[in-house]
Amino acid sequence: MKKDIDKYDLIKSFGNKVISIIELISVNPYQVALKFVLEEVKAAKTWEIPYIHGRIIQWDINEASLDNRENNFIKEEFKKISPHDLLDMFTSDMAIKFDDYNIAAIMRIRIVEQVMFYYKLSTRDFYKCGKTIDLFKIVSKNKLHPNFQNLLHPKYKLVREVLVSWTEGFEDRDKKFAKQFQETFNSMFWELYLYQCLRVLKMEIDFSKQSPDFAVKSPYGNEFIIEAVITNGTEGDKHHYEKDKIREDVELINFASIRILNSIYEKYKHYMGIGDKYKKSKYSDLEHVKGKPFIIAIAPFEQSASFIQNNQAINLVLYGQRIKTKINESKEIIGEFINIDKIKKNEETLLDVGLFTNDKYKEISAVIFSTTATFSKAVSCSDADCIIQANTFHLEKGRITSELPNEMYFESLLDGLQVHRNPFAEIPLDLNEFSNYEISSYLYDPLTEIVNVNQNNNTLVSRITKWEMENINEPI
Repeated sequence: MKKDIDKYDLIKSFGNKVISIIELISVNPYQVALKFVLEEVKAAKTWEIPYIHGRIIQWDINEASLDNRENNFIKEEFKKISPHDLLDMFTSDMAIKFDDYNIAAIMRIRIVEQVMFYYKLSTRDFYKCGKTIDLFKIVSKNKLHPNFQNLLHPKYKLVREVLVSWTEGFEDRDKKFAKQFQETFNSMFWELYLYQCLRVLKMEIDFSKQSPDFAVKSPYGNEFIIEAVITNGTEGDKHHYEKDKIREDVELINFASIRILNSIYEKYKHYMGIGDKYKKSKYSDLEHVKGKPFIIAIAPFEQSASFIQNNQAINLVLYGQRIKTKINESKEIIGEFINIDKIKKNEETLLDVGLFTNDKYKEISAVIFSTTATFSKAVSCSDADCIIQANTFHLEKGRITSELPNEMYFESLLDGLQVHRNPFAEIPLDLNEFSNYEISSYLYDPLTEIVNVNQNNNTLVSRITKWEMENINEPI
């Protein structure tokens, strides 16, 4: 495991020095910090480092509160001292230490983030001004979901605040959201997370429409429909909660794939009005749905280790591709894709896979998928005291593992999202949609039978949180 704590110790230490200077030189540290961050962001935009561009675009700093009358709050005796000069020295030293200017620049922007978090300039401090839903006032008369019960522990107080903040602006159309959140948790968590992602993407949601879940208009002027769904374990299956009974390797991916197939087909039936259950509530007959891309958004919660599947199960389901690993002569583990068209559900039943390799599901425009939209996503948006171990993608270096204190860890809300477009879709999803740096994009080419993947360096693959009180169960 590659650990970056030593690197981030340097960042934290120097970040504290920068904050100390800001406190010393000013009678209004907030204003100096805001000006400092804005100037650093302006400079960072000129750097040819996509990773940094992907981070700063998420910050959404409140520039309106900037007071440009600098002389009014800078102390006379400190007029010649600049936090930027300190960072210039730090960047030069780190470039020499690590023999890599890009690493030094990334460390610099993390210091800027530290200042931003300290003075509460960023979206990480979430929205607190609007109306929210009290998710944790017990309204359910039925048995509370185990994940919800675990979340009531005092150590998750800051995480609960984040989850409540995510409801800002959310319209509870049937007045049952809090009750369902307490009883089912995972499905409501996924819907709430999607809502917050759409807000970050500056998309408008028409809450006057009862179903499907989201009728959306994007900043590009496109309109589309999103239906949210999660995968669950089979009836009587306890793998989701009993963490000592984790499926391994092929069995884990096969089971995940079967449950994803089930979730997709159930939503497809609802869209098409297949079966008595959906004849009267056929989505495609709704006026606000007609002629618009239909997207199914899926999060896997079918087993306790569902978060480690990354893209293996969804690739199997949508493209019929399975990774086969072997050890080469250098004793390195290498993987190769093999194409299959069916997987075994049980001894009698085979299920078709490769849904996006033909036009059988042409009514589905795209699938949004994430294995990182778990409880730990909310933890990473909070100031909860824990360690976060994250795996990130890098094209040249392979998967990079870091283990950091949460106060020094950063991932954006969108980090870890995957968007799989259907090349056979009757109503395609515009390529501009969901094209943010952190979101991985997949598109199958029917001519070459290759899945073209656009995944950027340093984007999230998986992540877990570690707490001092390990005897307390953590929500999935």
